[in-house]
Amino acid sequence: MYVKDYMQAVIMTVSPNDFLSTARHIMDELFIRHLPVVLEGRLAGILTDRDVRQATPSNNERTAREHHDARHEMCVSDVMTRQVYTVSPETALIEAAATFLEQKFDCLPVVDEDRILKGIITGLDHGIGHFMIFEVDSGAQAAVPLSSRLPQTS
Repeated sequence: MYVKDYMQAVIMTVSPNDFLSTARHIMDELFIRHLPVVLEGRLAGILTDRDVRQATPSNNERTAREHHDARHEMCVSDVMTRQVYTVSPETALIEAAATFLEQKFDCLPVVDEDRILKGIITGLDHGIGHFMIFEVDSGAQAAVPLSSRLPQTS
């Protein structure tokens, strides 16, 4: 089994130059937590709900910021994660699952050798959360449901 068999091929993306409020609106409307950031067709980074939360002012700060000139609104490039782990469509699913676990990721962008975005895979895609990982323990292999080892999301 390969990443290409489980990835979401049709995904929403944003540009580094898009306003953060636009990206936040897309995430809210589509109930998604990750937006790949694409520049000239290539993956430039990823915007996560965590990035957005950290950049969004608290209620106390919001009043002061409401009066801030709209021309100075933050862009996606101001808060996106630039160093992004990726996988290729040909990556073995078990290798992607190991990356999820080792790095404590919720998603991995899928790119080709030129960093052209091909899709995204998450721990919840098409039952990957139930994918079985085989671990070597005292010379024996034991099947462990991946869903029991994936980081819990809130």
